[in-house]
Amino acid sequence: MEVPEEKGPYGYQDFSDRSKVNYNFNSDDSDYEEGNPTKKKKGCSSYIIINRKGGFRSFLSVVNIFICIISSYAYIWTAVFGNDPDGFSNRMMWAFESLFLIMMLCNFVTDFTRDGEHVAVTDLEEIGVRYIQSDFLYDLVPLLPFSFFLDNSQYKFYRLFFCIKVLRVKTGFDSFNIGKMYTDVRDYYKDRIEIRIKNHPEIATDMINNHTDIYTQMIIGYLLKSLKLVIIIFNLSFFLGMFWLIYCEVTQYAFYDYYGE
Repeated sequence: MEVPEEKGPYGYQDFSDRSKVNYNFNSDDSDYEEGNPTKKKKGCSSYIIINRKGGFRSFLSVVNIFICIISSYAYIWTAVFGNDPDGFSNRMMWAFESLFLIMMLCNFVTDFTRDGEHVAVTDLEEIGVRYIQSDFLYDLVPLLPFSFFLDNSQYKFYRLFFCIKVLRVKTGFDSFNIGKMYTDVRDYYKDRIEIRIKNHPEIATDMINNHTDIYTQMIIGYLLKSLKLVIIIFNLSFFLGMFWLIYCEVTQYAFYDYYGE
Protein backbone atom coordinates (compact mmCIF):
# COMPACT_ATOMS: atom_id res chain seq x y z
CA MET A 1 0.00 0.00 0.00
CA GLU A 2 1.37 3.37 -1.01
CA VAL A 3 1.77 5.76 1.89
CA PRO A 4 0.48 9.22 0.97
CA GLU A 5 2.55 12.30 1.46
CA GLU A 6 2.14 13.96 4.79
CA LYS A 7 2.03 17.68 5.20
CA GLY A 8 3.96 19.21 8.05
CA PRO A 9 4.76 22.77 9.10
CA TYR A 10 7.61 22.90 6.57
CA GLY A 11 5.81 21.47 3.53
CA TYR A 12 5.20 18.03 2.06
CA GLN A 13 7.59 15.16 2.76
CA ASP A 14 7.42 11.53 1.69
CA PHE A 15 7.63 9.55 4.94
CA SER A 16 7.38 6.15 3.21
CA ASP A 17 11.16 6.08 2.90
CA ARG A 18 12.82 7.40 6.05
CA SER A 19 16.19 7.65 4.29
CA LYS A 20 14.78 10.49 2.17
CA VAL A 21 13.41 12.55 5.03
CA ASN A 22 15.21 15.80 5.74
CA TYR A 23 15.29 16.05 9.52
CA ASN A 24 16.86 19.50 9.49
CA PHE A 25 14.33 21.88 7.94
CA ASN A 26 16.79 24.78 8.00
CA SER A 27 19.34 23.01 5.80
CA ASP A 28 19.40 21.87 2.22
CA ASP A 29 19.47 18.17 1.33
CA SER A 30 22.87 18.67 -0.27
CA ASP A 31 24.33 19.35 3.21
CA TYR A 32 23.81 15.70 4.23
CA GLU A 33 25.38 12.44 3.14
CA GLU A 34 23.44 10.39 0.62
CA GLY A 35 21.48 7.62 2.34
CA ASN A 36 22.08 9.11 5.80
CA PRO A 37 19.97 12.25 6.27
CA THR A 38 21.08 12.72 9.88
CA LYS A 39 24.80 12.99 9.14
CA LYS A 40 26.24 16.08 7.54
CA LYS A 41 28.87 15.98 4.85
CA LYS A 42 32.38 16.77 5.91
CA GLY A 43 33.66 20.13 4.73
CA CYS A 44 37.26 21.16 4.17
CA SER A 45 37.38 22.82 7.60
CA SER A 46 36.51 19.54 9.36
CA TYR A 47 39.94 18.13 8.45
CA ILE A 48 41.81 20.84 10.38
CA ILE A 49 39.62 20.82 13.49
CA ILE A 50 41.43 19.53 16.58
CA ASN A 51 39.41 17.32 18.90
CA ARG A 52 39.79 18.73 22.40
CA LYS A 53 39.54 15.18 23.82
CA GLY A 54 41.92 13.64 21.29
CA GLY A 55 45.47 12.50 21.82
CA PHE A 56 47.01 15.36 19.84
CA ARG A 57 45.29 17.97 22.00
CA SER A 58 46.36 16.12 25.14
CA PHE A 59 49.94 16.19 23.87
CA LEU A 60 49.67 19.94 23.20
CA SER A 61 48.33 20.47 26.72
CA VAL A 62 51.30 18.67 28.28
CA VAL A 63 53.74 20.67 26.14
CA ASN A 64 51.91 23.88 27.05
CA ILE A 65 52.19 23.18 30.78
CA PHE A 66 55.89 22.43 30.43
CA ILE A 67 56.85 25.49 28.38
CA CYS A 68 54.61 27.85 30.39
CA ILE A 69 56.40 26.98 33.62
CA ILE A 70 59.94 26.59 32.23
CA SER A 71 59.75 29.79 30.14
CA SER A 72 58.49 31.72 33.17
CA TYR A 73 61.66 30.72 35.03
CA ALA A 74 63.79 31.92 32.11
CA TYR A 75 61.92 35.21 31.73
CA ILE A 76 61.98 36.16 35.40
CA TRP A 77 65.69 35.32 35.51
CA THR A 78 66.29 37.61 32.52
CA ALA A 79 64.19 40.35 34.14
CA VAL A 80 66.40 40.23 37.23
CA PHE A 81 69.89 39.58 35.82
CA GLY A 82 69.60 40.49 32.12
CA ASN A 83 70.55 38.45 29.05
CA ASP A 84 73.66 36.29 29.14
CA PRO A 85 76.55 37.56 26.98
CA ASP A 86 76.65 34.60 24.59
CA GLY A 87 72.97 35.04 23.64
CA PHE A 88 71.88 31.48 24.48
CA SER A 89 68.94 32.65 26.57
CA ASN A 90 67.79 34.90 23.73
CA ARG A 91 67.73 31.98 21.27
CA MET A 92 65.89 29.84 23.81
CA MET A 93 63.29 32.56 24.27
CA TRP A 94 62.67 32.77 20.52
CA ALA A 95 62.07 29.02 20.57
CA PHE A 96 59.58 29.42 23.44
CA GLU A 97 57.72 32.22 21.66
CA SER A 98 57.49 30.16 18.46
CA LEU A 99 55.85 27.34 20.41
CA PHE A 100 53.43 29.74 22.08
CA LEU A 101 52.46 31.12 18.67
CA ILE A 102 51.70 27.59 17.47
CA MET A 103 49.62 26.98 20.60
CA MET A 104 47.64 30.16 20.02
CA LEU A 105 46.93 29.23 16.40
CA CYS A 106 45.79 25.76 17.49
CA ASN A 107 43.23 27.36 19.80
CA PHE A 108 41.52 28.80 16.71
CA VAL A 109 40.87 25.28 15.37
CA THR A 110 40.10 23.36 18.58
CA ASP A 111 36.46 22.41 19.01
CA PHE A 112 34.46 23.08 22.17
CA THR A 113 31.19 22.04 23.77
CA ARG A 114 28.61 24.54 24.94
CA ASP A 115 27.30 24.32 28.49
CA GLY A 116 24.50 21.80 28.74
CA GLU A 117 25.27 20.22 25.37
CA HIS A 118 27.14 17.08 24.35
CA VAL A 119 27.88 17.77 20.69
CA ALA A 120 31.15 19.58 19.97
CA VAL A 121 31.06 22.80 17.95
CA THR A 122 33.28 22.49 14.87
CA ASP A 123 32.40 25.72 13.05
CA LEU A 124 35.61 27.72 12.62
CA GLU A 125 33.84 31.07 12.96
CA GLU A 126 32.20 30.11 16.24
CA ILE A 127 35.45 28.65 17.57
CA GLY A 128 37.38 31.80 16.65
CA VAL A 129 34.80 34.17 18.16
CA ARG A 130 34.69 32.18 21.39
CA TYR A 131 38.49 32.15 21.70
CA ILE A 132 38.78 35.89 20.98
CA GLN A 133 36.16 36.63 23.63
CA SER A 134 37.85 34.42 26.24
CA ASP A 135 41.61 33.79 26.39
CA PHE A 136 42.93 35.40 23.19
CA LEU A 137 43.97 38.71 24.74
CA TYR A 138 45.59 36.94 27.68
CA ASP A 139 47.63 34.83 25.22
CA LEU A 140 48.41 37.71 22.88
CA VAL A 141 49.88 40.24 25.34
CA PRO A 142 52.74 37.99 26.56
CA LEU A 143 53.40 37.02 22.95
CA LEU A 144 54.16 40.58 21.82
CA PRO A 145 57.92 40.64 21.07
CA PHE A 146 58.69 44.24 22.03
CA SER A 147 61.06 43.14 24.81
CA PHE A 148 63.31 41.34 22.30
CA PHE A 149 64.14 44.57 20.46
CA LEU A 150 65.20 46.57 23.51
CA ASP A 151 68.45 46.66 25.44
CA ASN A 152 67.99 43.88 28.00
CA SER A 153 71.42 44.10 29.60
CA GLN A 154 71.82 43.98 33.34
CA TYR A 155 72.07 47.77 33.68
CA LYS A 156 68.92 48.61 31.70
CA PHE A 157 65.42 48.48 33.11
CA TYR A 158 63.93 47.52 29.73
CA ARG A 159 64.51 43.93 30.79
CA LEU A 160 61.69 44.31 33.30
CA PHE A 161 59.26 44.00 30.37
CA PHE A 162 59.97 40.27 30.54
CA CYS A 163 57.87 40.21 33.71
CA ILE A 164 54.81 40.45 31.46
CA LYS A 165 55.65 37.04 30.02
CA VAL A 166 55.73 35.55 33.51
CA LEU A 167 51.91 35.76 33.44
CA ARG A 168 52.00 32.46 31.59
CA VAL A 169 52.90 30.63 34.77
CA LYS A 170 49.23 31.00 35.78
CA THR A 171 48.21 29.30 32.52
CA GLY A 172 50.58 26.45 33.31
CA PHE A 173 49.13 25.90 36.77
CA ASP A 174 45.54 26.19 35.52
CA SER A 175 46.29 23.50 32.93
CA PHE A 176 47.82 21.29 35.65
CA ASN A 177 44.36 20.05 36.56
CA ILE A 178 44.57 17.44 39.32
CA GLY A 179 40.85 16.65 39.03
CA LYS A 180 41.15 15.80 35.34
CA MET A 181 44.29 13.74 35.96
CA TYR A 182 42.56 11.74 38.69
CA THR A 183 39.55 11.23 36.41
CA ASP A 184 41.88 9.79 33.77
CA VAL A 185 43.37 7.47 36.39
CA ARG A 186 39.92 6.24 37.41
CA ASP A 187 38.92 5.73 33.78
CA TYR A 188 42.08 3.67 33.25
CA TYR A 189 41.28 1.37 36.18
CA LYS A 190 37.63 1.19 35.12
CA ASP A 191 38.58 0.04 31.61
CA ARG A 192 41.07 -2.36 33.14
CA ILE A 193 38.52 -4.06 35.40
CA GLU A 194 35.98 -4.26 32.55
CA ILE A 195 38.53 -6.11 30.42
CA ARG A 196 39.31 -8.47 33.31
CA ILE A 197 35.61 -9.16 33.88
CA LYS A 198 35.17 -9.86 30.18
CA ASN A 199 38.00 -12.39 30.25
CA HIS A 200 37.12 -13.78 33.70
CA PRO A 201 33.34 -13.38 34.38
CA GLU A 202 33.68 -14.89 37.86
CA ILE A 203 35.37 -11.69 39.04
CA ALA A 204 32.04 -9.83 38.82
CA THR A 205 30.57 -11.99 41.60
CA ASP A 206 33.71 -12.19 43.73
CA MET A 207 32.85 -10.34 46.98
CA ILE A 208 35.99 -11.39 48.89
CA ASN A 209 38.93 -10.15 46.84
CA ASN A 210 39.43 -6.52 45.81
CA HIS A 211 39.69 -6.30 42.03
CA THR A 212 39.04 -2.55 41.67
CA ASP A 213 42.41 -1.40 43.09
CA ILE A 214 40.56 1.36 44.93
CA TYR A 215 43.38 1.82 47.43
CA THR A 216 45.90 2.30 44.65
CA GLN A 217 43.64 4.91 43.09
CA MET A 218 43.35 6.77 46.39
CA ILE A 219 47.12 6.74 46.87
CA ILE A 220 47.64 8.12 43.36
CA GLY A 221 45.08 10.86 44.08
CA TYR A 222 46.86 11.88 47.30
CA LEU A 223 50.25 11.82 45.55
CA LEU A 224 48.95 14.10 42.78
CA LYS A 225 47.55 16.57 45.30
CA SER A 226 50.79 16.52 47.30
CA LEU A 227 52.83 17.03 44.11
CA LYS A 228 50.81 20.07 43.13
CA LEU A 229 51.12 21.53 46.64
CA VAL A 230 54.90 21.10 46.58
CA ILE A 231 55.11 22.71 43.12
CA ILE A 232 52.97 25.67 44.23
CA ILE A 233 55.05 26.26 47.36
CA PHE A 234 58.33 26.04 45.43
CA ASN A 235 57.17 28.40 42.70
CA LEU A 236 55.70 30.92 45.11
CA SER A 237 59.00 31.03 46.99
CA PHE A 238 61.02 31.34 43.76
CA PHE A 239 58.95 34.08 42.13
CA LEU A 240 58.45 36.05 45.33
CA GLY A 241 62.22 36.01 45.83
CA MET A 242 62.83 37.20 42.27
CA PHE A 243 60.28 40.00 42.51
CA TRP A 244 61.84 41.05 45.82
CA LEU A 245 65.20 41.42 44.06
CA ILE A 246 63.54 43.55 41.38
CA TYR A 247 61.88 45.71 44.03
CA CYS A 248 65.17 46.21 45.88
CA GLU A 249 67.00 47.14 42.68
CA VAL A 250 64.36 49.62 41.54
CA THR A 251 64.13 51.32 44.93
CA GLN A 252 67.93 51.45 45.17
CA TYR A 253 68.25 53.28 41.84
CA ALA A 254 65.38 55.60 42.82
CA PHE A 255 67.19 56.41 46.05
CA TYR A 256 70.43 57.20 44.20
CA ASP A 257 68.61 59.39 41.67
CA TYR A 258 66.76 61.32 44.39
CA TYR A 259 69.79 62.00 46.58
CA GLY A 260 72.25 62.26 43.72
CA GLU A 261 74.66 59.66 45.09
